[in-house]
Order: sequence, then C-alpha cells, then structure tokens
Amino acid sequence: MCLEKMNEKLIDLKKDETAYLKGIAILLVLMGHLGMIWRGGAWGVNIFLFVSGFGQLKAFRERNLEYFWTRKARIYFTYIPVIVMQLIVLVGSSYHGKGKTILHSLLGLGTEYNIDKTMWFIAFIYIYFLLFWVCGFLLSKLKALTNLHKEIILAFILVLATIFIVRPLCCNTSFFHSGSGAEEYVFAYPAGVLAGVMGNIKFTPYRKFFLKVLCAGMIVAGGAYIGRNYMNSSGLHMVLYDYLGAIVIVAVILGFHVAPLKKVFLLLGKYSYTIYLVEGFLINNRERWLFYVPNGLFRGVVCLLACAIAGIVYGALVNNITTMWNRIRIMNH
Repeated sequence: MCLEKMNEKLIDLKKDETAYLKGIAILLVLMGHLGMIWRGGAWGVNIFLFVSGFGQLKAFRERNLEYFWTRKARIYFTYIPVIVMQLIVLVGSSYHGKGKTILHSLLGLGTEYNIDKTMWFIAFIYIYFLLFWVCGFLLSKLKALTNLHKEIILAFILVLATIFIVRPLCCNTSFFHSGSGAEEYVFAYPAGVLAGVMGNIKFTPYRKFFLKVLCAGMIVAGGAYIGRNYMNSSGLHMVLYDYLGAIVIVAVILGFHVAPLKKVFLLLGKYSYTIYLVEGFLINNRERWLFYVPNGLFRGVVCLLACAIAGIVYGALVNNITTMWNRIRIMNH
C-alpha cells in the first residue's frame, strides 16, 4: 500500500475501518483482562477512546449536535440491564447489597463499592461526552466562525479540559478506583478529536508546515506534561508503552487488512460495546462458572469465546428490541 493512501486512511477513517479498530480493541481488552497480553487492555481502551473522539467529531461536522443525547442515552440504557442482572446474581450469592453500591454501579463509578470495576469506563466516557456537548453547543452559537475554526477551537478546549479537569478528576480515588488507571487514558479521546479535525483540513503546503509545527509543539508540551507527572514514578514507561503500542497497532491494522479475519473483527467491532459490558463480570467470576474447565490457557480461551458470544447475543437482542420499538413509534405517529 502506498504511503499516500495510508495517510489518507489515517486521517479519514471510514465506517468499516472504525468497526475494524473496535474489533481489535475489544479483543485486546479481553486478552488483557485474562492476562494473555501484558497491557493489552490499556492498548484496547486507548484505541476505543481514540475512535470515539474521532467519530464524535465527524458526527458534529455532519449533524452538529442533532440527536446527540438520544444516541448517548441508548449507550447508557444498554448498560443498565447488565448491572441489574449482576445485582440479582450477586445478591443471590455471597454479595451483601448496599444502596450506595447500587447507585455507584448504575453510574459506573469505580469506587470500592462498585460491583464490576471495569465499569469505570462508562463514567469516564460520559465526562467527555458532556464536555464535548457543552463546547459544541456554545461554539454552534458563534455564526461568524467557519466549521473548521469551530472544530479547531473545540479540540483545543478539550485538550485544556483534559489537563485541568479530567485528569485531576481521574486521579481522585474516591471517584475512579486506583486500579482503573483512568488517568493514563485521558489524552486518547482528545487525540481522536484532533485527528478528526485533520480530516477537514485541505493540506496545502502552508497548512502542512503549520500542522507540522502544531504537532511538534503538542508532542513537546505533552512530553513535558507527562514527564512532570510521571518521571518520579514507574508510571512514565507505562504511559509511553500504552500510547505508543496503541499507535503502532492502529497504523499496522489500517495498513494491512488480513482478509480471513476481517469479518471476525468487523463482527466484534459491531458489538464491541455490549461485549465490554458483559466481559468484566464474566471474567471476574470465571472461577465460579468455569470450575469444570482446566485452569490455564484453555480456560482463558473458553472464557474469551464465552464473553464474545454473550456480548454479541446481547447486542443483537438490544438492536432487535430498538428496531421494534422504533417501528411501533412510527406506526403510532
């Protein structure tokens, strides 16, 4: 594949490519949580957030903020039945329920009372959804600005909000539990938004030079920021490993599509969200429901397949219910 075509793909991800990336991401998350790939979960989360930011910017460009919260509500309401099911299962076993636990679980807060600690991601992504909506809403009122100027300002504000709002919040262990590592992923979503902005720029020689200067400045500033916060701890090499690993994976995947696996990754990508919703609970309780499977790699593979199948079935069920509901609404109107 020629370099020009690869650059075009990296700037403007098509729908199939984002689904492909999500499929790879959820597989990395599953393998990371099962201990098959060291830091695989971190790579997967970074890719998820990058794709989410990129897709949100493209949606803002095409539809402004139309149907923004309608679509986000579907994400949340898909999540609630999973938590309710977990509560029923755990209350019936050794779990001692508390009102605070139920509230934290429904909100996706990763505190010590949370049922499934992988659900910190729900609260995390909704923080960015809220920031994006507020910035987009205010910028949409400024008629004097072009769409490109609005997108650039939006990306810049999200980077500042990440540094001064999101990351301090993620470092607060009363909100996100320390095991989540939420503070390590904060730059992935704004990076996706910035990549989406690049897809709207016509690369004249002048703009190419400006973009190079801008990227160099961001790399220097980002390196200084990360270094200041992580240089005195073991977290520095983790952050660099996670982000560089995710970048390499994205570049390789977009550059080389393995045809036999493409349909598998597209299927996983289509249902990546529902797979993520069920995998934490299934993996954390695998000793209970996979007690008859020999421990080791084989059990991990069985658990991985079970998580994928359960997530796909649940996702298909949600899609069918949503389709039926929409048809009923149309008929009533």
